[in-house]
Amino acid sequence: MGEDIGPTASTWVQAALDMWEGQKGRRLSTSVATERIAVPAYEFELEFQTYCAQAGASEAWTTDILTREKVNVMESCTELSIKFFGSLKTRVVLLPEKAKILWKKLTKVYKTFAPDLLKLERFCGRTMVIGDGGTGKSVLTKQLLAEIAQMEVAYIHQHAAERKKTADGDNAKGKPREVLVPLRVPLVDIMRQMEEDPTLLAEPDALSDPLATWMARKYGGDSSLAQLIVQVRQSQETDDEEEPSEDEADILGLFVLLDGLDEAAAVRTTILSYLTALLAAEPCHFPLLTSRPGIVGFPEQEALANMGFVACLMSPLSQQASRELAASILKRNRESEARVQKMVDTVGDPAYAGLAGNPLCLTLLVHVLRKTEETGKVSKILTKTTMYQQALKLMLHVADAAKFMSRDGQADMETIRQLEALKGPKARQLFQAIAWQETCKRQRSFTLAEAEAISSDKDTFEAFRCSIVSGRLPAFSVLEGAAGKEIQLAHLSFQELLAAEFATAVLQHSHKTFHIASYWNFLSSSSVSCQSRDRLAEQWWLAVWVNVAEMLGEDCFHAWCKEVGSDERAHLKTGRICLHWSPMYLNGDDENQRAELPHLVRSYRVTWIDSRAKLLKMEETKYKKVRNQLGVQRKGETAAMLSELMPLEAAHWICEGVGTLACHAVVHRHWTLLKALLAAGMHHCICAANCESVQTLCLRSTDWTGVHLLDDIKADINFPHPDCMIAPNLRMAARYEHEEAARVQTPSPAARQLAESRSDFPATLQKASAGTLEFSPELDLESIHPDTGITLLMCAAAGGCPDLVAALLKCRANVNSRSSEKCTALHFAVDCASGEPGNACVRLLLEARADPNAKCGVSTTARNCGIGTGYMAGCMPTMASDVTKLELLLEHGYDATMTSDYGLSLLFWACHASSKNPNCTPVLQRLLELKCSFLERLEPSANARASNQEPFGIGLNAAAYRTTPTTLAAYLTCGRFHLTDPAMQCLLDNYDVNTREVVTECNPGIPITVYQMPAWNAAQQSPALYFDDTKWVEYVFEKGLDLKQPYVKLHRNWLVRLLVPYDHFNFWTEMITKADFPAPGIYFSFFNHVVKDLPDNEKEYDKLTKHSVNLIRKGGSKMQQNAWNDWLTARRSKARSTEEG
Repeated sequence: MGEDIGPTASTWVQAALDMWEGQKGRRLSTSVATERIAVPAYEFELEFQTYCAQAGASEAWTTDILTREKVNVMESCTELSIKFFGSLKTRVVLLPEKAKILWKKLTKVYKTFAPDLLKLERFCGRTMVIGDGGTGKSVLTKQLLAEIAQMEVAYIHQHAAERKKTADGDNAKGKPREVLVPLRVPLVDIMRQMEEDPTLLAEPDALSDPLATWMARKYGGDSSLAQLIVQVRQSQETDDEEEPSEDEADILGLFVLLDGLDEAAAVRTTILSYLTALLAAEPCHFPLLTSRPGIVGFPEQEALANMGFVACLMSPLSQQASRELAASILKRNRESEARVQKMVDTVGDPAYAGLAGNPLCLTLLVHVLRKTEETGKVSKILTKTTMYQQALKLMLHVADAAKFMSRDGQADMETIRQLEALKGPKARQLFQAIAWQETCKRQRSFTLAEAEAISSDKDTFEAFRCSIVSGRLPAFSVLEGAAGKEIQLAHLSFQELLAAEFATAVLQHSHKTFHIASYWNFLSSSSVSCQSRDRLAEQWWLAVWVNVAEMLGEDCFHAWCKEVGSDERAHLKTGRICLHWSPMYLNGDDENQRAELPHLVRSYRVTWIDSRAKLLKMEETKYKKVRNQLGVQRKGETAAMLSELMPLEAAHWICEGVGTLACHAVVHRHWTLLKALLAAGMHHCICAANCESVQTLCLRSTDWTGVHLLDDIKADINFPHPDCMIAPNLRMAARYEHEEAARVQTPSPAARQLAESRSDFPATLQKASAGTLEFSPELDLESIHPDTGITLLMCAAAGGCPDLVAALLKCRANVNSRSSEKCTALHFAVDCASGEPGNACVRLLLEARADPNAKCGVSTTARNCGIGTGYMAGCMPTMASDVTKLELLLEHGYDATMTSDYGLSLLFWACHASSKNPNCTPVLQRLLELKCSFLERLEPSANARASNQEPFGIGLNAAAYRTTPTTLAAYLTCGRFHLTDPAMQCLLDNYDVNTREVVTECNPGIPITVYQMPAWNAAQQSPALYFDDTKWVEYVFEKGLDLKQPYVKLHRNWLVRLLVPYDHFNFWTEMITKADFPAPGIYFSFFNHVVKDLPDNEKEYDKLTKHSVNLIRKGGSKMQQNAWNDWLTARRSKARSTEEG
């Protein structure tokens, strides 16, 4: 990863290191150093070389967390990188000219670690890195610091040579230095400073603010290195816009690596406020901030976005990188090649995939497996918690400590006795108590005095104190703090583990004494007087509770989960207030609006629940007032909507506590915990503070174990609005893009009927549908389910049993017999049976003259009202991109142009096929060849019968569609469905992008016609937009999309002429009146194409443009206003740069 700087620069690096070794005394504050040595006067170039050499030497090393061996950060992990994650709506930040020069230098480093970030238009070197514990965030900051230090050492050498050459020539003036100084600051140190001195100003001041105070503590207040940072910061006090003078000053800035916002979460608001002020006053700094997920809530996201930060995720190690790191660890421990290969293969076991992708977990896993093999014990697959426990035991083990001790030549019997005591149960209890207390105080470090106060055994504490003083405990690190020496566990994960052991011991005891509720209330509440279980909602505690879940015995675990899940706030019951995203009301209209949410929500109250049928009814809560016409119109639609039954998934609310824990369990794949919480009565659509629900996260996970758990409790995973977030199309993308999408809750009448009635089947039908029934002469061929009419042939076809199907057909089973949903055996075969056995069943049925054009599905329920009834046999094969089944149907006379009762052709289902299936695009092309078209119109009578539940995403897009016929293209792009890249490409290439379709025509009052443009709607539906990828927006503009066409056309009469000076409004107006776009990038694309010729002088705007701009400024959302101002700023900056160029 290091930059190749050549032999000359390498020599210079070594010379700088030697110089640093020879001048260590200069690191001391001058008040101390002058008593011993004479310190030369401060010189920037000399001190900068010293600093770079020291930073490159000290920060370029980390330690193996178990053996405590020194390891170069570039070798500690072969592939640490970050990838863009579009969770921040980044604002445009214009860097001053001096900062641009430094930014150009910094891009060399980003090309190695995060090249994708450099493609982002709004990226200006301010980065937020998010990653779980142990993913290598701290190592990454050290790698970046070492990389910059190495680069700047090479630069200073080159600059010195050029300056000397210039001085020797005619011109005695050399060019100014362009220096980027790397600085790594653990934010937990900043938090300690703020706690110790509440009067510490958070305003930027190069001499007395938090950063200056930290430098003074680390290097000495009047040390040369502290002066270096002060000079860098004070150099920015000059005006960057001034014309450069003959004596142009150096261009100096900091690359500030702020590590561990999660460990300083208690003061994160203050830290972000300080960072905002710092970057405003000193814009030549480039910060990189790291944190665990969950700490950055909506307020923090807004603050970071306003500063111009982009969010990135720590990439997990690839399989190859994991193997390389494992091999590196083993070779450092001098293992043989044969053993290295064996251990690397063990780590490569798919069962360890979750641990092997995390650098810290992989390191510990290698050491644990290595030790297990040495002792001859049979190794079973370790959980994360078990692995941490065994690793901590190794770090405290007397044999390893004795080896470490013997290398120092201090192996006396007293030390051995102390180390032996520290691996006993009393020492473990001391460590657990310390970890619990520090976790309760939200701290990492403690003093020996605090440990002594906790300890109940004098001998154990004395052994601990002596081992800490002599440096014999690799599990603990000793730091210099304000109160003297402070001690902390080597990694936060070990503190979380020991705190969990403390809580587990308490819960196990309480379970035996039948007092688990009271003890759990005490453990999970930060206040004794108000036992609100608030610690369940804090990110600081989540890893502790997950560890507890893995440590508890089976009986105690289920009792604990029952207690956790018994929280009434997590249960769906009548009277529950539910929240739904709604753009139709203004802020303040709803009395239940959550101030911390970045989007508006509308609240509803549950009035009736049928748990068996999985249905409910809701009523609108009292709202303050409706201040816009759109809201008045929606009130009528809401009344119609609430008159119908809805699925349980329509009820979701923010439940901080149980919801936070459950969502954390899903993200980290703790499926046993999730299953137990669901069994305890927790509603599967409760949301964490970020508005994402348990069901949403289960669908998004690559491991669909959670989805299968939801399927077991009959949850509807096809419901597009299972949380309080916006963007149902993003949820649908997660639902249908997974490789198992076509096999779990297939949206077909046959699959649904089979799943709902299977439990009532007689044994014969159950075996047939499971594919385990064998034909015999005694078999009852007339076996049928009385309630649904499902026959033995249907079950055999659904189970994929070609032999049984053939035998039944030979016995003259009715091939066209229909169930109560009008499903034939062919429908069951094409919808439920997969693979070659399924294809064989389809072939047999078609050859037996099964009708390929028969339709099925007659019941419209809350679970299928979005796509209606009358499904064709080709629907599910098309959705699964099953070319073989589709071609079999076509060979036997299937009409590919048939449509459902709603008028939906096979193109509709093909557009929902997973883009990961290689047959997705070929199936779309095949359907177009068969004359399927996006211009086919939906059935108007079906529109009139559609559900009224559009605000919940299970009906048509709006009331207007019930009276106005619409095309398939308009329906696909109405906002409910997602469009994959192949479907988007197919639609835009086979549809005129400038086609407008009438949404509604209104004659009373002011006669108007409202239009929509399906191609423009489609571009706004791409899930990629949520990651600020505007490729499809740019694509429709490249194909000639003209958004200056009328969106609303006013038919002229005397009243219109009197009230409105225009005869139409273009699609710019539509953008303002609709909900926010997913990311700022789409606004930039929109403005670049729609108003690219906008005059610089606002007075020269035409009337319609003035009207649209005023709408944004007065009635637009905050995001729209920010996007407009940012676009204008970027446009002016680009014009100025062009003029100067």
